[in-house]
Amino acid sequence: MLKTILIEDETYIRDEIKELISIHFHSEITIVAESDNVIESIKFINQISPDILILDIQIKGGTSFDILDNVDLHECIVIFITAYNDKAIKAIKIGAFDYILKPILEEEFVTSLSSAIGTISKKKRFNSNFMSEVSTNEFKTTSDNLVLKTADSIYLVNYDDILFCSSEGNYTTFHLTNKKKL
Repeated sequence: MLKTILIEDETYIRDEIKELISIHFHSEITIVAESDNVIESIKFINQISPDILILDIQIKGGTSFDILDNVDLHECIVIFITAYNDKAIKAIKIGAFDYILKPILEEEFVTSLSSAIGTISKKKRFNSNFMSEVSTNEFKTTSDNLVLKTADSIYLVNYDDILFCSSEGNYTTFHLTNKKKL
């Protein structure tokens, strides 16, 4: 079951989202916490480390961006459900998986969560395969190497091959001696 935190200050919308999850994803998603405010949401996210975070933009005590500025999402899927279409660019820049406008259309919601589940499943399979390779010594690491993970692959890089690193928003680019960039 994928741990999901639901952050929404309107009770009827929280109930609608829970009902949609219950109907379409009862065996895949479990809502482990609900909140309607910034402070409590930060606490829940840091304690639980959810797989999926569904949140509104405007909530009690601030915005969801205030929450996201104060938590480590690690590999959490973030889905915004909001009435504010003018915040989409900001949401994309912080790495939102999806941005759904209210009123919630069932088909759009189901498509979004299905896609999120698929993405998480692929990541888990990839990580499982990678760990299997490491444990069977097909992929050897030493203290002289660094494992770099990109969206497409995993690379084993010798520290001596790294010329320098540059920051690009939320990402770091490693510049290597062979003129390759990761």
